[in-house]
Amino acid sequence: MTTTYDKRMLNLPKWARERITVLEMQLGELREQVATLYGSTPTDTCWSYYTTPKWLPKGELVTFSMPGPRDRDFHVGARVTSEGVLDIFASSRLVVMPGASNHIIVKAMD
Repeated sequence: MTTTYDKRMLNLPKWARERITVLEMQLGELREQVATLYGSTPTDTCWSYYTTPKWLPKGELVTFSMPGPRDRDFHVGARVTSEGVLDIFASSRLVVMPGASNHIIVKAMD
């Protein structure tokens, strides 16, 4: 069975068909790279905001930038260590406050 795509491809000049074939191969390779970087295989780190999770490489550092004291930029980094510990560090001192039994609040200290 010949599809519409196949019929349209046959009507193109040979150089155009060859170029499309190369571009389709490159697209396939890029999709594989994206799947490797932000794949669907669960690791210990993912990016998700009420959407389908985008899994990051295991142990990947996640950095947050937010306003700090005196309008200076404040950076917080977090990652899961090989021991399974959430490691959080910042560009200045941190204040960690309980929000609930399963929630903490982290902010910059002056």
